[in-house]
Amino acid sequence: MAGGPGDLFYECRSNLIFTKWKIEQMRIGAEKARRDLSELDIRITTIVYVCDRKEDSLREGVAYAMNVHRFHQLLRIDMPAGHRVTHRVNDFVNITGTADEVCEYLGGLAEMGVTTIKCAMYGLVAPLQMMKRISEEVMPRFQG
Repeated sequence: MAGGPGDLFYECRSNLIFTKWKIEQMRIGAEKARRDLSELDIRITTIVYVCDRKEDSLREGVAYAMNVHRFHQLLRIDMPAGHRVTHRVNDFVNITGTADEVCEYLGGLAEMGVTTIKCAMYGLVAPLQMMKRISEEVMPRFQG
């Protein structure tokens, strides 16, 4: 069970309820292995997409949302099946919204014990612009 054999736990979805459940499973595994859960590195890889309206994130979140379980497929924003991804699916996998919404969500993950957010940039039309926006609007709020 996760939390027992290793020091790192890696997840590709950012949904708060799902993440809380996964961390609870890690806690059980850590307890069985007599390990301290606070020593584990809990990481999430997701697209963090800061935008003025959450609805604007769907086009670029589609590639990652569609391929969470299909790492060998080419990630493209214009995937043929991409039109089937709903905002609900996008929100289950990715962290999107205004800087305030993104920071609130990240704060919730941190409270659960998530230690690292790895921002996936593939599939984004302008990854450097998004990295700049994250660095200016999100990251300063989490510096100690």
